[in-house]
Amino acid sequence: MFASSEMFLFAEFRLDRAGGGLFRCDDRGAFAPVTIGSRALDLLGVLIERRGDVVSKEEIMAAVWPRMAVEEANLFVQISALRAILDREQSGQSCIQTVTGRGYRFIAPVTRCAGGMDSHASPGPHERFSLFPADGATPPVPLVEARPPEPQPSSISSAELPPRGAGLAPATEQRRSAVPAEDASPLARALPNKPSIAVLPFQNMSGDPEQDYFAEGMVEDIVTGLSRIKWLFVIARNSSAVYKGRAVDVRQIGRELGVRYLLEGGVRKSGGRLRITAQLVEAESGAHLWADKFDGEFEDVFDLHDHITERVVGIVEPSVQRSEIERSRRKRPESLDAYDLYLRALSFLRSLDPESAPIAAGLLSDALKAYPNFALAHAYLAWSHQIRFTHRGFDETEKAAAMRHARAATANEVDDATALAIGAYVIGLLGKDTPSALEAIERALTFNPSSAAAHFIGGFLYAWSGDPVRGTDLAKRALLLSPFDPLTYQAHLAFGVATFHQARYEESAQWWERCSRANPKLGALVAAQSHALALAGRMAEAKATFAKALELEPSLSIRTIRELGYAPEIEALWIRAARLLDLPE
Repeated sequence: MFASSEMFLFAEFRLDRAGGGLFRCDDRGAFAPVTIGSRALDLLGVLIERRGDVVSKEEIMAAVWPRMAVEEANLFVQISALRAILDREQSGQSCIQTVTGRGYRFIAPVTRCAGGMDSHASPGPHERFSLFPADGATPPVPLVEARPPEPQPSSISSAELPPRGAGLAPATEQRRSAVPAEDASPLARALPNKPSIAVLPFQNMSGDPEQDYFAEGMVEDIVTGLSRIKWLFVIARNSSAVYKGRAVDVRQIGRELGVRYLLEGGVRKSGGRLRITAQLVEAESGAHLWADKFDGEFEDVFDLHDHITERVVGIVEPSVQRSEIERSRRKRPESLDAYDLYLRALSFLRSLDPESAPIAAGLLSDALKAYPNFALAHAYLAWSHQIRFTHRGFDETEKAAAMRHARAATANEVDDATALAIGAYVIGLLGKDTPSALEAIERALTFNPSSAAAHFIGGFLYAWSGDPVRGTDLAKRALLLSPFDPLTYQAHLAFGVATFHQARYEESAQWWERCSRANPKLGALVAAQSHALALAGRMAEAKATFAKALELEPSLSIRTIRELGYAPEIEALWIRAARLLDLPE
């Protein structure tokens, strides 16, 4: 396969396509050959030739195994083998990036050199490269809103969790008991100000070393997914990999890595079936925050891999957020920083109560004074003003403030999915700028394909703008990603609007009832239920429901409908129903 005389230099390696070999620069500055299988070498050549581009699994398999029928699991084995070689000395992310559902991308800087070179010659000034800039990446901005369910007893039986005394890796219980919590490690690091997590090596519980590759690939993809959450500091996979096979207390691991949370799990293969278990632990106390299991057929290994990665990332995000909110509440007021002010504001926004929105706005304004570029603070401040404008008399100063902060939350430099989604929500409703709102949603989904917030709010906005199919698709996916999210009602809104648009009024009324149960202080949601009932021909029930809406929100009017940026055909339906109920202009 390596007919070219070209060479490629990256990190401390040289790929020599003429000699068909891989070489590593040693401590003396000389290149020494690396032991590597022929398939792995062919795979590396394919990825480097297409460096920076996503190469699909199908393209790789056609190039590495031409005219051969092989299982996709073979690709996992070779990717794992390459990562073990290339990433051994790297402290950052892997040279090979997994692009969920699409394929792989080689992301290390590469220099292409023509001609030959003695494999033991010392490298010139451009022949040795570090994988990532020495000054590191810009620290992530703390961002996102979500809430998991109250901690529940794990549904995983003790037999499904990694066994005590497992030879391949320690179980949670072993880690928790092996080292007393009070024995501070000399390697302990100060915790960062933002939430932080490490993904520990998943245990191969099958007793078959051949399955290690799957566990390693799972960890790599989960780390990549979590890294897209901008408010979360994620420890590189290679740093947490040192704990593989070691019985260390989770509290000690937390101190040594400087993280608040640890994610661990195991992989078990039995026949053609796979079971993956995962659990989220608070490192300081060792308490379980969440645990679950996932099952699938091994023949669908790539789809299962992607599905589990998305589910784990989608659930871990709100679980960590909930824990962080509780931590913030325990802080003394004088110790609050911008992120803690933001967390405290969330509790006042969750109910969508117009009377609580000004309290949230005050906290978020203080957060922005401390950190003016805090994208999520801009997003939630926009939402606070939108609630006041829509439900408390259409004050134009509230609308102007909402739009100003929404534009800041969706500015070109913002790459946080939740900030973009909430900013889009306000721009779509108050600004009636549907193209900009949907463009921000698509940016959010691109930056973080596992963002439950972007799926929840995107589902609603697409349905609101007249695309019920896209809206319900996003809403359904949101519920799969994070079924206990505080934004679940947004999925119900999407279903309510979509079914209303499709003249399925009975079904629409049921969705609006679910929305109003989740947000009992918003009369507009009760009114929406009454409108669906009216068009369903259930006028007596519609009028009774509408009376309850007016008790909650006496200022409801047809202007309320006109201010909310519906698609014209949907707005016309709402107004027709409103006039059946004698709603004033």
